[in-house]
Amino acid sequence: RGISWKDFSATVGLHRGMGWLREIRAGFVGYLVVLSIASIGICLTLLLTMIAAAFEDQGASAGITQSGPEAHPIVGWIYGGTIWTRLACLVLASGFAPLFEELFFRGALQRYFRGRYRFFGAALLTGVIFAALHPQGFYAIPALTAMGIGFSILREWRDSLIAPIVAHAINNGVLVGMLWWML
Repeated sequence: RGISWKDFSATVGLHRGMGWLREIRAGFVGYLVVLSIASIGICLTLLLTMIAAAFEDQGASAGITQSGPEAHPIVGWIYGGTIWTRLACLVLASGFAPLFEELFFRGALQRYFRGRYRFFGAALLTGVIFAALHPQGFYAIPALTAMGIGFSILREWRDSLIAPIVAHAINNGVLVGMLWWML
């Protein structure tokens, strides 16, 4: 719509930043920052889960049941899948998902909100939308929002999507690897 590819790619963060290797290193280092921020969200998710469990116990005695946290569909695919299904899950979760999610959420959506709000408002709003669109359900929103805010910090720091994509890929790869090992 009247904007050149060069301008578009620069705006959404599809550029090399300070160089591929520096940006990839920033993604590895940034992942540690994302984990520290995510720990806050994970604690809130655990608190929500405990509160819900307490209400579920009270409701069960009255004949009312509630559902708890939902499992991501990938858990079932890894549990019941062949080696090829598991490899496909790993490639999708640590390759395609980070690329497309970061392009959409941190590249386009955060950039849009950043033009209207200060950094934290834009990062929080983007993080909540990021979390709500994931299939883990209501209880996971605090943890996923915190992850999204961490990825937003990387985007803001580097102005390139390479670091948040790398951090997102590491996170998803570690989680899928742990699931694979446990199941």
